[in-house]
Amino acid sequence: MRKVTITERRVYYKVEEIIVDVPDSIPREDIDDWLLGNDSWETELDRKFNDENLDMGLGLDECDGMNEPESSAETRFDVENEQYGGHL
Repeated sequence: MRKVTITERRVYYKVEEIIVDVPDSIPREDIDDWLLGNDSWETELDRKFNDENLDMGLGLDECDGMNEPESSAETRFDVENEQYGGHL
């Protein structure tokens, strides 16, 4: 009898979003720094992820701007009613 090892890689993802209030006094180009320095939003996001179901795949098509298939996680921000955002 031959022994055969079967290996399979399955990728699953979760996508969640929250809305964070950023003071109007923060210049648009500094929003990413402000978010990184005020990480209280991460706890709320973690709670939402705990309740979210896994979907099979990479999740790149679920959100505009998610485009790093080599990354194990990807975080971005988008300013509502403005054409501005980016990765954190």
